[in-house]
Amino acid sequence: MSQFYSVRVYNLKPETSRVEFENFVAQVWIPTVMKKKGCKGLMLLKGYVGEWTTQKFDYATIEIWESVRAHREAWGGPRKEGAPPPDLRPFMDRLQSYVEPESLRTLEFERQL
Repeated sequence: MSQFYSVRVYNLKPETSRVEFENFVAQVWIPTVMKKKGCKGLMLLKGYVGEWTTQKFDYATIEIWESVRAHREAWGGPRKEGAPPPDLRPFMDRLQSYVEPESLRTLEFERQL
């Protein structure tokens, strides 16, 4: 048995209100993704600095999935263009309206239990 973790780190655009962004994540983003089959948890972290980067990020989100397969199915499978599935597109578009595009990084980890 394993769990799959998707970690996204990013900085906000200078004009973005932190309060508005945090409210969006808490009230819209987290509940939307948590409804996806296989999602076991999702959290927002503030002021992320990790061992794998010297850059400080304003925020990180961590998604916990029951498996790699559940994660891929929820996000519409592998896509060359990186576009979200149609049901998540409005939420991703809004998320990306807050974030500096060049700062967005995604790391994925599989944990064996």
